[in-house]
Amino acid sequence: MYRYKLIVNKQKVIHEALYRKTSKFFSYLFRRDWDDSKAYYLIRQQKFGFSARQAKNVRPNASLVSTAAQYNISCALSLTKFFSRFHSNVDYVGRDRFTPEDLLEASKFFHEWSDIKQRMTNIMCRLDLGLSDVIIEKHKVTDKSGDVEEIPIPYGVHRKASKEIKLPLWQESNGTQRAYVLLKQILPALADGGVVIIDEMEADMHPEMLTTLLEMFIDPDINPHNAQIIFTCHVHEVLNVLDKTQILLVEKNQDGASKVWRLDEMQGIRRDDNLYAKYRAGAYGAVPNL
Repeated sequence: MYRYKLIVNKQKVIHEALYRKTSKFFSYLFRRDWDDSKAYYLIRQQKFGFSARQAKNVRPNASLVSTAAQYNISCALSLTKFFSRFHSNVDYVGRDRFTPEDLLEASKFFHEWSDIKQRMTNIMCRLDLGLSDVIIEKHKVTDKSGDVEEIPIPYGVHRKASKEIKLPLWQESNGTQRAYVLLKQILPALADGGVVIIDEMEADMHPEMLTTLLEMFIDPDINPHNAQIIFTCHVHEVLNVLDKTQILLVEKNQDGASKVWRLDEMQGIRRDDNLYAKYRAGAYGAVPNL
């Protein structure tokens, strides 16, 4: 088990440290601290394996871990590999807003990974979206410079009796499009045991669709590698599929600051409580004062 700590400003890394649990305590592998009075970093290492000269030359606005990985330091490589399995719709400016380009990016991914594409199709059809199939076809397009390339275009297939209708996915509902893009983030994590981080997971989606996706992480047959999902949500129904140890509540104060607490930190919360009903009744707080 590792513990990583990072303090930065807009110009540089102020403090960076990596610890490994060796017994019941954590021991540092390296510590990197900016010394204002001397205008350089104080770096201490302990079995990290990065040469002192190379560590000293790490740019102020770069992580020592990521730089060490470029020099094939085994510990750093294992950490960067772990974080490469994080899938998220959040970047440094906040939630990545859904755009039609996301459909194309997801289609490129599904076209390359046929086994995951088949799982996506099965789930999309099971989510009661009126779909009987999802297909991806290559089409030639000409860009502004006159170059021709093939891009994968997704289609939703609807069948009724002997009649079949095929629609480009951007003509489907926002909920269908959103589920398609979301599965591009969820399914790779379920396949290799990664971590999914989603802000406002309920956007454009019916609550029943949301709980169905969450249940995939709970089912050990679907999630054999213990993939995790961390998400924010305003849909109360998710409380019906989560345990009290999995729920964090957020309440904004009148001064604009937000307070966060885990539900099992509150006294008197039983495992067999109806969390949904009690939250709706205001027993846990974190309810808007309207």
